[in-house]
Amino acid sequence: MASSRGHRIRPGETFEARREKVRRTLDPLLDRLSHIPGVDVEDKGWSVAIHHRHVLPEVVAMLEPLLRELEGNPDIRVFRGPAVAEVPLLRNVSKSFGVRTICRILGFDPSKDRIVYAGDDENDDAAMRWVLRKGGVAFSVGGRRARPGARLVENPVALARESRISRGSP
Repeated sequence: MASSRGHRIRPGETFEARREKVRRTLDPLLDRLSHIPGVDVEDKGWSVAIHHRHVLPEVVAMLEPLLRELEGNPDIRVFRGPAVAEVPLLRNVSKSFGVRTICRILGFDPSKDRIVYAGDDENDDAAMRWVLRKGGVAFSVGGRRARPGARLVENPVALARESRISRGSP
């Protein structure tokens, strides 16, 4: 992550070593998941997203046991979303942690200025809860209310429309 002063901020060698250890542990299972037709394993550096939107119904029986095996790993948490399983490579890292960290790095005080957050899955829920507690606005995208108090929008287009209305733009 780059700071407002333009230099890169890293979590430190201890966390990076821990992340690599967890990654090595998960690699065989992630490899098995990646061979299921319709599954796309996306490595995001500090997390892995297992997209399964294109898995045919007859193949889901192969997918679910592997996702449950992943969820049984004590070193990680798995957040489920619509057709995705998100796996932060450090157990205590989540989108809520990310939002709080970004605010701290930028010197942003969400109790003085309004923060807006949008998401659609289980990992977003904790971030939405934090944003709402700070007096911000949370949007739950995709037609299901993930968090009480979040504004429900059907899709990304509706989110863009609602955010323009919230800002006072036509």
